[in-house]
Amino acid sequence: MRDLIPRLSRVFLFLVLAAMVAASPAFAQGGSTSTIAGTVTDTSGAVVPGADIVVKNVATNVAYNAVSGSDGAFTIPALPPGTYTVTVTLMGFRPRS
Repeated sequence: MRDLIPRLSRVFLFLVLAAMVAASPAFAQGGSTSTIAGTVTDTSGAVVPGADIVVKNVATNVAYNAVSGSDGAFTIPALPPGTYTVTVTLMGFRPRS
């Protein structure tokens, strides 16, 4: 279980960086939004279903929630531009950002 925590930390950092790089404006909608999507896995590469994902806007403290599906995947669409923290929790593990 100790090996899982550093692995999850790297995955979450990657997700945050990927979301920042992938942010693109949606001009047809009159504003800009982005999506954060990813897959929660353990150190062996196995997917982790049922993990709670919280994406929080640093400036506004507005939080968006998702739960990883049976394939470990999650998507949080229509996020306004900004800097976000991503925290993933699962019973039996310490929260990681």
